[in-house]
Amino acid sequence: MDEIKNRLSMLRTAKGLSRRDVSEATGIKYTTYCHYEDGAMEIKAVALLKIALFYNISVDWLLGNNISETDVPPSSKWDEIR
Repeated sequence: MDEIKNRLSMLRTAKGLSRRDVSEATGIKYTTYCHYEDGAMEIKAVALLKIALFYNISVDWLLGNNISETDVPPSSKWDEIR
């Protein structure tokens, strides 16, 4: 769960977005999204998919499966979100 919360925070701040921005764009309740990013609540599969689609990244990347800490999605993907 720490991996997910760290990556959620990193993605959001790298894009210069607020928690509310991500909440509104994904349709996830603001308080629920905050709990996910704070690690206070386990993220549900549907929310994980919505976030991955929003950032145009894989769910595997969010989960940290077989990916090193220094790996980040290519910068070209960041441009597609704006």
